[in-house]
Amino acid sequence: MGWSLSQAAFNELAQDLVRRGRADACTDRTGHWTWRRVEENDVGPRQDGMLIVSGLEWTLDDEDDLEEEGEEEDPAALRTEDLDEDEDPAALKIDRRRRRPIVTAECHVVWSVIYNVPVLYFAAHRADGMALSLHEVLRAIEVMSGGQRLETSGLFPSVLLEEHPHLQRPFFCLHPCNTSEVMGELLLASGNGAPPANELLSWLSLAAPLVGIHLPLSLLSSSK
Repeated sequence: MGWSLSQAAFNELAQDLVRRGRADACTDRTGHWTWRRVEENDVGPRQDGMLIVSGLEWTLDDEDDLEEEGEEEDPAALRTEDLDEDEDPAALKIDRRRRRPIVTAECHVVWSVIYNVPVLYFAAHRADGMALSLHEVLRAIEVMSGGQRLETSGLFPSVLLEEHPHLQRPFFCLHPCNTSEVMGELLLASGNGAPPANELLSWLSLAAPLVGIHLPLSLLSSSK
């Protein structure tokens, strides 16, 4: 039996997650959680809304950039006499090692009128404002998911670059074509037939790690 959410249920559950997510301090790992009502000039029915997680940071495992920088420096080569009086040698080591590109990301969870399930849209940009390519996004997802390739996850078979349903701008999305079937099987296997208190959270706990979201403790500590 497939899984689905009505638009009303999605709106209610998403706003519940936002209220609970705000209880924790915003970090570059948990992000800042907000609920945005869709304005009249946005595409789609006015009662639509979306859950936004902003302020995320990804650290790319960019092999090309690492090769250009050369081999990793020997920590013994750091000389404390080259530092200013207020600089900490240990902190400098961390900075020198952390040369991978930093990417800012924003994620939108939107209800799909076609699939009747939530869909995760996201955008990721380097510090210079350049958007990541599909190849870079797939590599980042592989790194953040611990080496698992997206096509083997089952729930999300692919990433697409398509028009955001509300903003009319290009966004990547985790394709939802398998969501209904896979979530239905998972929920059936994990419970006693009764749905979890927040089905959207169950789905998000699977999607979030792929895009660098660490769920706030306030979401995981209570199912109410």
